[in-house]
Amino acid sequence: MNSLSNAMCNLLTGNPVADENKEGKDADVTSVVSPTRRYGGNSHVHRFRGVLLTNDKVVISDIALVVANVDERDAIGDLLLDDISGLLLGDKGFIRPILKEDLAQQAIDLQTPLRDNMRETRSKGFRNWMMAQRHLVETVIGQLAERFAIEANRARDLWHLLSRLYRKVAAHTLCILINRSLGRPDLAFDGLVVA
Repeated sequence: MNSLSNAMCNLLTGNPVADENKEGKDADVTSVVSPTRRYGGNSHVHRFRGVLLTNDKVVISDIALVVANVDERDAIGDLLLDDISGLLLGDKGFIRPILKEDLAQQAIDLQTPLRDNMRETRSKGFRNWMMAQRHLVETVIGQLAERFAIEANRARDLWHLLSRLYRKVAAHTLCILINRSLGRPDLAFDGLVVA
């Protein structure tokens, strides 16, 4: 489990934000909950972050979007964790004792790298294995950002934003399946398309 960049996706809308809080006005959900910045005229940019869940084979299992001003730890409830038990690796952004306790009640052991001011009690072998796994997840995020341009999204409504996001995740999964059928490493996308 890891989070994508702070401004992973942008949603351009023409809904004026000034009318959000007036009584009797119906504002769409993305205008109410997301921070905005005016880009001339009546258009606004809504910023989102993504939380990514991969399995042990580094295939993306789920992705959740949260508005940029919401803590990424709060997005864990949006991920499909019902079928997960055992070890769940996360980055330092997921350090929260209450979250670890809540996940422990679901038989999920959340392990994250520790901050510099925290005391390490885990074995060096486990920490090295965990960092190697985290490196693979960071590779997946890098591929989504660089090869699939997941951060550059000019959708004008939430439906198109999600559609483009899921297509890019599906394309990443398809590349992994093609690599497996060719007997290549899962994340070696360099030789898949030859011009």
